[in-house]
Amino acid sequence: MSDKSAAVRNYALAALCISAIVGVFSFTALNYEQMQNYGRHDTDISAYARCEVDKWATVSIESYKEDLQNVQCVSLNDGLFKESTVDLGDLSKGSRDVCPFEATDTIDTPQRFEIRYNDDKTLRTACESGWILK
Repeated sequence: MSDKSAAVRNYALAALCISAIVGVFSFTALNYEQMQNYGRHDTDISAYARCEVDKWATVSIESYKEDLQNVQCVSLNDGLFKESTVDLGDLSKGSRDVCPFEATDTIDTPQRFEIRYNDDKTLRTACESGWILK
């Protein structure tokens, strides 16, 4: 009787080990592309806009693949900010900068911005958090 229970235990242990190995390989296969692209960026730049509950909005810009020339942040909401355009100038590859916008009134809706660079490229972004509708 003990030989039979030992055999069942061995089969169960072998099945558990095989299941674990299959699980690890499945997880790796499903996430292979994501792991390969970790740290890579498909775009030249990234931009993140944040509108504060008060009267400030900031657009953070980071360059990934190349140096950027003539970088400008432009508000797409006419009349809300004291200056609708912020000129940053040039931005080196791998560096970051911020465009600050001061509102003429309390910001109560998510604002939209356009980043212009290299004379003919654009990227649009909108405030993602921080603003509160009143």
